[in-house]
Amino acid sequence: MLAEKGQEWDASAVWWPTDETKEDFLISEPVVNTSFVFFHLKSNSFQWKTFENLQGFKIGFTRGYDYGKEFMTLMNKGNLIVDIANSDEVNYKKLLKGRIFLFPNDPIVGYAQIRNTFSLEETKLFTHHPKEFEKNTLNLIISKKCKNGILFLEKFNAGIRKLKANGTIDQMYKNLEAGKYDKQNK
Repeated sequence: MLAEKGQEWDASAVWWPTDETKEDFLISEPVVNTSFVFFHLKSNSFQWKTFENLQGFKIGFTRGYDYGKEFMTLMNKGNLIVDIANSDEVNYKKLLKGRIFLFPNDPIVGYAQIRNTFSLEETKLFTHHPKEFEKNTLNLIISKKCKNGILFLEKFNAGIRKLKANGTIDQMYKNLEAGKYDKQNK
């Protein structure tokens, strides 16, 4: 919101490039690809093929998030049972306590959050279904109110291209997946 208003911040990282975002922001080249999967406890067997298969399951939802058109449409129609929390971490705690059955998140981000929230023994209780949905990219957004926004966008895009070409972005993503940026590894 601060970046949108052009107050204190000129940019924010990283966001889906939505039509709504494009109204107020310049959008960088993709930084990384993202998708959602459904996290659940290993003790709960779970299979799904379509969103209709999710009816009857209590699903965690992080306030202010968008889980894609199909999910959001079904939720807004009342066809999905959602339990709203203010953070992903709270949703994982609800999942562990059995207050929700599923929680959608990006697999790499989700496991990093789990590792940074729970004990080693507790992290072993989580898993996810491999079916991905709402694949997208994550991009830097720069406020159109920023007087040097186009210059910053050009410099950022040039830097991203360089980091992709030399393999740095891929290595950073592998490090994230391996937990090298987790709190306990600092």
